[in-house]
Amino acid sequence: SDTIYGSDPTEWWTLNSLDYVIDGVECTGAEQSLQECSFSLPSSCSTPARVACTGAEECAGNYANFYFPTFAIPILVVLGVGVLITARVIWVVRKKRRNRR
Repeated sequence: SDTIYGSDPTEWWTLNSLDYVIDGVECTGAEQSLQECSFSLPSSCSTPARVACTGAEECAGNYANFYFPTFAIPILVVLGVGVLITARVIWVVRKKRRNRR
């Protein structure tokens, strides 16, 4: 299976703020640097950076190979806000209890 590094161009939350000088990069795996891979000049600088590792054992074994599903982002935001609100409520309740004494 393919492993995607960088941003997924199909997702709405992708941030694209840089211009790219190469496009359609294809490597065989024998290259010593990215500059040795075949590439073309970009027709548009509007797509985000993305690298897919395919067909090699190294793709599956690399610690950086992961996919963070987009549905998890709003869940994590809601959980984070919930933790902050809970901490604030606890702080206010404790402060009120101290003031009563």
